[in-house]
Amino acid sequence: MFSDDFELVIMMNEFNEPNAHRESIKYVLGDLSSEGIETSDALAEIRGYGFGADALALFIGFGLGLFFAGKKIEENLDSWIRLGKRLSKAISRLKKRQANVMLSEPMAAALSMSSVADIEANYSHILPLSSVIYPIPNSTLNRELINIFKENPYRYYVFGWSINNEFIRIIYMTSYGEIILTHKLPLDYPEFHKIAFSDLPQKT
Repeated sequence: MFSDDFELVIMMNEFNEPNAHRESIKYVLGDLSSEGIETSDALAEIRGYGFGADALALFIGFGLGLFFAGKKIEENLDSWIRLGKRLSKAISRLKKRQANVMLSEPMAAALSMSSVADIEANYSHILPLSSVIYPIPNSTLNRELINIFKENPYRYYVFGWSINNEFIRIIYMTSYGEIILTHKLPLDYPEFHKIAFSDLPQKT
C-alpha cells in the first residue's frame, strides 16, 4: 500500500558539530530501543537535508518491512497500532534532546492509526482506505528525488481509515508526526445527503 520503507530522519544540532556524530547516533538509537523500536539491524547514516544550505541529519532505515511483509494492515492491526504508540513515545523522548523526527509514509500511517484507535476507543476494526503524500517542493533537488523520503522528508500526509464500516476518519498530518486536523465522515445515507448539499447556494 505504501510507497516508502520504514524510515526516519532525525535532525539535531549535534549532528552539525565536528566529531559528534558517533556518540549522537548511539544516543538516538538507544532512545528508540528504549521505547521498543528494534534498531539492531537498522541502517543509520548522516546525510545533508534542507533547502539551499544543507543541514546534517540522521537517516535511519529499519528492517520492519520484513516483519510486516505480506501482511495487510487489517490482518496485523494490533502490531501497527503498537508501533504507532512506540513511535509517539520515542518522538517525545527525542524531543527532550532537542531533536526533530520526520516519518516515512508507513511510520506516519502507524502513528495515524494509533491516534485513530485512541479517538475511536470502541472500534472493532480499522481498515485503510487511502494514503496521499504531498511533498514540499525543493528546487535544490532533481525532480525525480522530491517524492523520495530519503531525499526529501518534508511532506504532508492524508490518511483515510474506515471505522467499523460505519464512518471514515480522515487524518491530516505532517511528516514531523504532527496531526493538523482530524475529520469524521459518515457513511449512512441521510447524513451523507446533508453533508453533500450543505454548501450549495440557497435559492433566493
